[in-house]
Amino acid sequence: MSNFRYIDITAASFVLADGVIPLQNNGSVELSMQFETRDLLANHLLNHQEKFRLSTLLAQFSQLFDNSRHNISNIVIENVFNTVPHTPPSFRLYRNPHHREETQRLIEEFLEAGIIQESNSPYGAPAFIVPQKDSRPGRLVVNYRALNKIIVPDASPLPHTEDLLQELGEGYKYFSRLVLKSDYHQFRLPPADRPKTAFAVSQCHYEFRVLSMRP
Repeated sequence: MSNFRYIDITAASFVLADGVIPLQNNGSVELSMQFETRDLLANHLLNHQEKFRLSTLLAQFSQLFDNSRHNISNIVIENVFNTVPHTPPSFRLYRNPHHREETQRLIEEFLEAGIIQESNSPYGAPAFIVPQKDSRPGRLVVNYRALNKIIVPDASPLPHTEDLLQELGEGYKYFSRLVLKSDYHQFRLPPADRPKTAFAVSQCHYEFRVLSMRP
């Protein structure tokens, strides 16, 4: 596989489109896309003409890129948590007094974005905030070890990257890799599966409306 050029642009934020996006047919370019993202995606090109063409293309499809913190798509996945017969696991709260304000801020942010909702589920995993080393907001972590133990494993094989590239065939010069921002949050959970994601934090009970981060 030495006849193609691989470009890693994993630092860019990319989000799945929310449904079908109508594109302009008159060839006009929408320049609302953040310049930082466009520059990041095009800076690897040394040829100025190629860089201009790519920047123009990115601007034309700027609706696909998102620079906000949360933007949830409408992709629904079914049968997420196939479980064995069980009693719903529930555990005591973790004490996290040093991050109480950060926890409340993040919970309110998730509620407003539609990532979580209030819950009366019999399930209840403990949750806590992991602070970031830099100035970024903390990360909500839910201990789903008990839930993982009762989920039926999915034995579907994952393809190898090299095999996928070979299936593309010859004649392609550029390959790019895009990372989905808040990747797990891009998939909505069906209502029947949401109670299993319930977690307890700050004396309150919530459940995810989207796939939670790395359960």
